[in-house]
Amino acid sequence: MAVRRLFGLMVLLAFSLGMSGVSWTQPSDNVDVLNREVEKFFRDGNYRSAMTLAQWASVLAEKKFGPNHPTVAMTLTNLALLYARQGRYAEAEPLYKRSLAIDEAALGPNHPSIATTLNNLALLYARQGRYAEAEPLYRRSLVIDRATLGPNHPSVATTLNNLAGLYETQGRYTEAEPLYQRSLAIDDAALGPKHPSIATTLNNLAGLYTTQGRYAVAEPLYKRSLAITEAALGPEHPSVSKILNNLARLALSQGKWAQAMKRWKRATASLQRGAERGLGPVTGATPNGETQRQRRSFEGLVKATYRIAVEKHANAEQLANEAFEAAQWGTGAGAAASLAQKAADSATGSPDLAAL
Repeated sequence: MAVRRLFGLMVLLAFSLGMSGVSWTQPSDNVDVLNREVEKFFRDGNYRSAMTLAQWASVLAEKKFGPNHPTVAMTLTNLALLYARQGRYAEAEPLYKRSLAIDEAALGPNHPSIATTLNNLALLYARQGRYAEAEPLYRRSLVIDRATLGPNHPSVATTLNNLAGLYETQGRYTEAEPLYQRSLAIDDAALGPKHPSIATTLNNLAGLYTTQGRYAVAEPLYKRSLAITEAALGPEHPSVSKILNNLARLALSQGKWAQAMKRWKRATASLQRGAERGLGPVTGATPNGETQRQRRSFEGLVKATYRIAVEKHANAEQLANEAFEAAQWGTGAGAAASLAQKAADSATGSPDLAAL
């Protein structure tokens, strides 16, 4: 079972070990090959292609092995993960539950595959605010992985990171911090200091520090996370824009308006280049978390534009134009028009802007 992670909270994918060297031209009739190709596309941020192959793998596995085989459970977990990635939670949950039922019957209640699906189902609940349901699943996942894989396995680090995120969301900061730090220590020893998993937890720990107002501690962690991610996954991977957005919000929290604006522009450029290559969310997908992230970024752009205008920066007009371009691509022409109107309002000291 290979471990792959997403920024924010982390997911465990139920993929076979190893990577396929086959370039995809049409769906294979080999489930293992399909799963490895799904892993590759997911790792690269090409969620559209990953979804297409995951759906075919699920159909093919059931046809070849019958409805109650562990391979079917593996494909169901991967398909559920991709649905969850799009915010299609109602479709993901029954797939996770069916995967659990198959694996528990076929492999027993303490197999690592059970821990994988428990982790992902807990993450699904956490994203929906179902914290009381998520926590015991994370804890059961930890017990299984520690017993079967050992306490220093990257899968343990993944679940520690997610449990820390759950605590952070609930304001349980003193409980979250040591879990993030333990996750980092495990991955650093097991995977090395430049692995994308390290970047994920650095990003999340920086987010915790930002929430606590510990900006000087947070910023170098974000920057290290960004450097690792760009080197390992490329500058157009969706995770890069997410870290840049986090850095922009950090600058905004510190009143560094021009710096925030430049970071948002860079994040938008990364997203745009990635979208041209087919990277990022599946067409038409509007996950709740992604929608909220775009809204926060848009509000941040508005606030930064307003403050730049009020404080009469020398290059205010240029920065405002950059903000319009970012909003136009990132949230649509309507958002750009709204931003333009709000920037115009800033000349008169609009109280609505000041309240942002």
